[in-house]
Amino acid sequence: MPEVYTSRDANAPVLTNEKGSFNNLLKIVLTHGYGDKPAAAWILEFEDADNDIIVFRNAGTGYFLRFAYNSQGRMDVNSYESMTDVNNGTNGSSTYQINYYADKTQLDWVVVADNKSFYFYTKDTKRIWFFGDFPSFIPGELWNFGISMGCLQNYNSLIDAMRKMSGEQEHISLQLLGNPFGSSFFGGINNTIGYPYYGNVFISKPVLLEGNNPRGVLCGLTDFKHEKEYLVTSIGINGWAIKEIEGVDYIFFETYYGVVAIDLDNWWSIK
Repeated sequence: MPEVYTSRDANAPVLTNEKGSFNNLLKIVLTHGYGDKPAAAWILEFEDADNDIIVFRNAGTGYFLRFAYNSQGRMDVNSYESMTDVNNGTNGSSTYQINYYADKTQLDWVVVADNKSFYFYTKDTKRIWFFGDFPSFIPGELWNFGISMGCLQNYNSLIDAMRKMSGEQEHISLQLLGNPFGSSFFGGINNTIGYPYYGNVFISKPVLLEGNNPRGVLCGLTDFKHEKEYLVTSIGINGWAIKEIEGVDYIFFETYYGVVAIDLDNWWSIK
């Protein structure tokens, strides 16, 4: 089960738009921990504090994740199969941007993480991103690592995967089939559960496609088939909220595109 880190925790690091803030937050969350929250147990491989660049490596595939300051409230991110220093490595991805800027002195943030993967969310921008290993449909896959090419959104979520499903050493875009933001579109691995607030709800796991081929899913990502307004009102989401439904703990995030849910108890499940 992943750990949930939030700006509302005691002794939590502060996130601002300023240089150094984002990388400091990730360094504390992923490698140090704070208060009664343990570190997510990623490895800090390289850091250039003067230029606000940091590189982490996870405990799964062992691939590298590099974050670099771009401008206020904006970070550049890319991934590498291996790295020799803070700027150089092999099989590097394109550079993507995390735009979390908000006109506030301190931002309301959440990181959901284990030692292989994490989501980053800000209530102020209502955006969420994914980084790290993902549950794969391919038995024994060792290169199931991806990063968000933009914030997750309805019908247009793309993940940059480190390698093709064949193992060929080339980055490839995976598309999230299904809409994890509470629409009427159905896709993925489907189940029906009893819903304690207003009858049955249809849930599904959106699937990552490589071309037309199912490749895997994102950790815990679950689609509750109700409109955003119903989820916000009935569940009581104020940006985000953890709720137990049918014995399963979910964290719900209110995003610009709708409400997205992450199953905390079945983080690595493909079903």
